Amino acid sequence: MDNYYQPNNKRRKYAHLLWVIFCSFLLMGCKPVSKEARDWCIKASESFNLYPIVHKGLVVLAGKCGNADCLKAVRMDTGAPVWNWLDSDSILHKSYYNLKHYIFDDVLLLPIGSRLIAISLADGNTLWQDQRSWPAESFVEGTGSRALRTYYDQENRVARILAFDVYSGVAREIKTFSLPAEGRLSARTPVAAVLDGKDTICISSTIHFIPNINTRSRLIFWHLNNPSFQETIEVYPDNLSGDGVTKQGIVDGTRSYWAAGNQVVCIDLENRKELWRDTFPQDMLTSRLLLDNGQLFYACENEVLYALEAENGQIRWQCPIAGTPSRVYVDKGKVFLVGGSDGKLYVIDRNSGRLLFKYQPASLGFENGNSFRRAFYAGDDKLIVTDYKSWRAFHISENGWIEMNGDNAGNR
Repeated sequence: MDNYYQPNNKRRKYAHLLWVIFCSFLLMGCKPVSKEARDWCIKASESFNLYPIVHKGLVVLAGKCGNADCLKAVRMDTGAPVWNWLDSDSILHKSYYNLKHYIFDDVLLLPIGSRLIAISLADGNTLWQDQRSWPAESFVEGTGSRALRTYYDQENRVARILAFDVYSGVAREIKTFSLPAEGRLSARTPVAAVLDGKDTICISSTIHFIPNINTRSRLIFWHLNNPSFQETIEVYPDNLSGDGVTKQGIVDGTRSYWAAGNQVVCIDLENRKELWRDTFPQDMLTSRLLLDNGQLFYACENEVLYALEAENGQIRWQCPIAGTPSRVYVDKGKVFLVGGSDGKLYVIDRNSGRLLFKYQPASLGFENGNSFRRAFYAGDDKLIVTDYKSWRAFHISENGWIEMNGDNAGNR
């Protein structure tokens, strides 16, 4: 049942039904909203979670359809239901909450386990599914109608990069890396960069870890149309602890940015040279690098959020936060994140790094004692947060206040 309805007083014979629906909303911990309301509430899945997937005024959430898990697409502005994707094969609980999806031409690709699922964002229909016997990366990258994903064929000791046609699901192998006999090789799904408007370069980040002996982390550059050509550079110093690139890189024009161990590295894609490198007290565990209008945001495990100048790596400001934080979002000149260790929502001024507000879940209508979860979204003037029982959406005011029914929520 959706936590959304429009009042209907046309016929008295529906009065009892409407009363039952209203009581169901209350039992779910959500209040019904009108079609014009900016605040809304949707019942969340308690067995799996994903960061909200936002596309063209639509948001896809990890929800409940009756007693079953589902993907629930609703309108961002009102929470009005658009479609449900039912988990008929019981696979959603296998999804990695911090996975990276890919969207092209209203087609959503979700990597779940060794399965790749294509869903129409227009109506929620499954367009195709691809199932492999090999373990796979939980990250899908793409360039146009081609989507890329890495699979690990342990039997033949090969990491295989497959390219999928977004519309049909037809796949072909475009690149392989031999898995070494000793240790473990991680070759993440490559990110793609189009140089000079025509030459597509793929960058695979790798870690070769041999316990108690050595760890080598490299970036491997190769041409999408000529995979046999490749060039390798060191992205993180050799070490004994298994440290290296563990996140997908960011491509911006002729530059790419990488979180590697406790460092952030900027690479020039045209000449494959390092432009700058910053070293931090600890690494980034649960968050991701964010590039926003010339600034990089790095949520470090020393409980500090750093803002860097993307041009030269200079630290512009730093702000105390909680450990194991969420992804970082920017909206209306404010930075938003959820602290993993304290379950609070942080709102920080983007220009100065000053902490503006720190919200407790109870101040946004959640039950006392509940915590915000890392999977949330802030953007398009909307905040969407969850405690794994319900998703709640609020309007973000110009000064960063979170509005509840038109009033500013308490800042506790």
